[in-house]
Amino acid sequence: MRISTQMMYEQNMRGITDSQSRWLSYGEQMSTGKRVNRPSDDPIAASQAIVLSQSQSQNSQFALARTFATQKVSLEDNVLTQVNTAISSVREKLVYASNGTLSDDDRLSLATDIQGIRDQLMNLANSTDGNGRYIFAGYKTEAAAFDQTTGNYNGGTTPISQQVDASRTMQISHTGTEVFDSFTSNAKPEPDGSASETNLFKILDTAIAALNTPVGDDQ
Repeated sequence: MRISTQMMYEQNMRGITDSQSRWLSYGEQMSTGKRVNRPSDDPIAASQAIVLSQSQSQNSQFALARTFATQKVSLEDNVLTQVNTAISSVREKLVYASNGTLSDDDRLSLATDIQGIRDQLMNLANSTDGNGRYIFAGYKTEAAAFDQTTGNYNGGTTPISQQVDASRTMQISHTGTEVFDSFTSNAKPEPDGSASETNLFKILDTAIAALNTPVGDDQ
């Protein structure tokens, strides 16, 4: 087989072009710091890079979700600590109020104190997070969980959940019903046989009304 001058020229030109192409590719890799800059560089590696990028993005989203969940749980825990303190205080005052030697003025003073604690508990029940969302209202976070006057719960029935990784979802809050409208421990039926009141605010309102009633009215 004879090799013509034209064939030798074309072979040399292809060699030069290929070398120049590789040189440009190496230069691009050095400037970008990436071995694969386009799918044609390495289709298999490019597809693996896409999968890796998607996984990293998903992990970042879950990291943000876990941060949000931690903040929300910490906020609720702080509020519930204050709620427990307030309830302990009102329990002590109610026990003291059962003292039969108290005067009407003493009872009125206790009623005022308990009213203050009741207002504090209402404010805690209607606590909001940093974005103004009510933390005990379930998914109905735009409106106050409890009515200030009646104590009725107006929030949602489903507590908020958050997906924190690819296979796990956790509850990160409680509804107002679970916290302030489920007081059933050692509950006794009412004198008329009806079920005992479970709403904390209505229980306190009843106690306040009783203390505001002069003892002489019962005689």
